[in-house]
Amino acid sequence: MLNKGILIISFIFFFSTIVISFVFASESEVLPKNVLRLRLGYLYAKAKDKYNSSGKKIELVPDIQSVVPPGTVTGDGKLVAQCASLILEYGFTDRLTGQILVPYYTDRYLKHNFGWQGAAVFKETVLNNMNQTYPDLRGEGIGDIVTGLQYRFLGENRNLNKPFPQYESAVALGVRWPTGEKNDPNNPDDFYTGDGQTDIGLWYFADAHLNKYLSLGMGIKYENQLKCDERNLGDYILTKWLISSFIKDFELSFVFNADFKTKDRVDGHKKEDSGTEFYSIGPRIKYYSFKTKIPYQLNFEYSYPIDGRNTYATEKYVFDIRIYYKF
Repeated sequence: MLNKGILIISFIFFFSTIVISFVFASESEVLPKNVLRLRLGYLYAKAKDKYNSSGKKIELVPDIQSVVPPGTVTGDGKLVAQCASLILEYGFTDRLTGQILVPYYTDRYLKHNFGWQGAAVFKETVLNNMNQTYPDLRGEGIGDIVTGLQYRFLGENRNLNKPFPQYESAVALGVRWPTGEKNDPNNPDDFYTGDGQTDIGLWYFADAHLNKYLSLGMGIKYENQLKCDERNLGDYILTKWLISSFIKDFELSFVFNADFKTKDRVDGHKKEDSGTEFYSIGPRIKYYSFKTKIPYQLNFEYSYPIDGRNTYATEKYVFDIRIYYKF
């Protein structure tokens, strides 16, 4: 039987980065004083393969021929998460913005598909055994809520009425609270919506607006996952690098992500192959409509996996709408 406790821990990096995709996604930008922004986000993430410790891409169902007669069973797996998020942001000053994010997983599941090529007399027995060895897992519900503050200590938001180049930098402090449902390792049908730990994250952002058409940006995040019971999950180091072009009301970006996680500790011992690396690239499109009666912004981002270690080859699609209101 598959050790469900180890399986669940290995999913945490996949699902934790989903919430991170929504948080402080605007680099160094902060809101003007007394401006409220409502963000409604949706993320779809999927993985059919994973990277092993040497970086080779393998199927989610590993070496099924080692547990069944060769050539009798075919199979693959698919890991999917769909997450809707409500995010409220408020400008306390022209340099300090507060944020609260509430994620809700509308669906998240691990699904295996097994086919049969052997003698019919063994079909039911073998496929039942495969489904027990590689169980399907499914769940939905509220995830871990995130609260944070972002402070811009250098520059201001990109301004077409001032000379270029322009520079801005910001730092942010965020806390992810264990409000989601922690998995029950004794329940084979349970699939968690939270990791059961309080996480503290520190971000640094920098943007260089070279002229009115071109900008460079970067973000680095360190997230410490505080110890919970016998489990002490590894810390995250997440980086984002992008080049952006501005054409009228559109912002077109090319984004490179490099994400890392240190090894987990279980019962005081480091868990081998639990440290991860993940690299992805993709486009991001923003549309600004600030001249309408209700100012709003539309964003879409796609991320494609290009390399990794001990993690899932995850594709991500992120969409959100941002609505502004000034008090």
